[in-house]
Amino acid sequence: MSKVICDICGTSYPDTATQCPICGCVRPAETVVVEDPAQESSTYTYVKGGRFSKSNVRKRNQTAAASAVSAPKSNSDPENSEQSKAPANNKRLGLIIVLICLLLIVVSMFVYIGITIANSQKDPSQNGGNVSTDIPCTGLTLSSLDVTLTKAGEVYKLEVTAAPADTTDKLSFSENSGGKVVTVDQNGNVTCVGDGKAVITVICGEQKKECRVTCTIEEGVDPQETDPEISVRFFSYQVELTFEKERFTLYATGDVSASELTWVSENTAVATVDNSGIVYAVSNGETDIHAKYNDKIIATCHVKCEFKDLEVDNTQEGGENAENYTFCAIIGSYSNPLGQEWDGYYGVTLGVGEKFQFGLVNNEDSSKIIYLEWERVDPDDPDKSVSASEDKLWITRTEKGSSPYCQFKATYNGTDYYLRIH
Repeated sequence: MSKVICDICGTSYPDTATQCPICGCVRPAETVVVEDPAQESSTYTYVKGGRFSKSNVRKRNQTAAASAVSAPKSNSDPENSEQSKAPANNKRLGLIIVLICLLLIVVSMFVYIGITIANSQKDPSQNGGNVSTDIPCTGLTLSSLDVTLTKAGEVYKLEVTAAPADTTDKLSFSENSGGKVVTVDQNGNVTCVGDGKAVITVICGEQKKECRVTCTIEEGVDPQETDPEISVRFFSYQVELTFEKERFTLYATGDVSASELTWVSENTAVATVDNSGIVYAVSNGETDIHAKYNDKIIATCHVKCEFKDLEVDNTQEGGENAENYTFCAIIGSYSNPLGQEWDGYYGVTLGVGEKFQFGLVNNEDSSKIIYLEWERVDPDDPDKSVSASEDKLWITRTEKGSSPYCQFKATYNGTDYYLRIH
């Protein structure tokens, strides 16, 4: 089909039309008619005015006309020309579709990554648990709401329980006395400083609890000069003495020596005590013996003196038949039979501060006792860690010995009794 190119807008339209279907201008008589506008030279260069300016339209029509005259008429069918263009157009369409698909894939990937990151921030388990989540405190419990301190420097540990246990809110402690009554650290240690009352405030997140503290300090007590804690240990805290001038060593061990302590008897008419902590029986009765350090009582022993008439017989003649008696170590109402060892010696071990009476106890009536008087076998023995009492009825170890043993002797009814103390 032949087509006409409009001089005004450059639109091609069938030569059977009388005017341009686009701009409506009347087809001029001199308008060039071409067989196919697509066959126009591709080398045509537009000048100022644009594709649809009159000069360019005329120039293009002239070029097309010249080409129509000079070029042989193609035997090809226009339909074949359209078919040759179809594969190129299909390739472009396929490329466009592929690019669109790739773009959609990239966009989908970005959307997926964004959603994954958002979910991991909400759920710490999706990110290895590294994303911290705030857990607010919902409750506080204090070990005490009222505390009384009586000494300067005294410390009370205020225990605090927060709920839930895994709350991320931190505890804080404060007091309202400005450090004049109490001080408090961030571990809950409340220290008494001066007389007065104060309020300790505990805060955890939006939760708050208060503890009232009352400090009462004796006048003249400097918290920096309080006495250190001193302790001593006695061999016994209940002592019974059974005869006059009987003695008993109280001090066993402690933070200070016996000589550093002050020894006091509440009733010296019953019992006395020396600077070494040795108690002496004076008369029947009861009293307390105190050990003091810096005028403070460290330890107390209750002493009971109940003297008994001792049956003592160490003469060569007279006395009961010893065959009805057993040799025993005796202390109070307790007696322990001893056997002979080491070539006729009775052996016993005494610790420092311990003392025993040794005598014969009736086999049928244990209340009948024959007490024996003892004397050192070797008067020149230099080891004085074990000694007999002044009336020689008691054997006492006063300190750690310098020799393996000490030996004593007593005689009753013509029989010698030998005692070895370890």
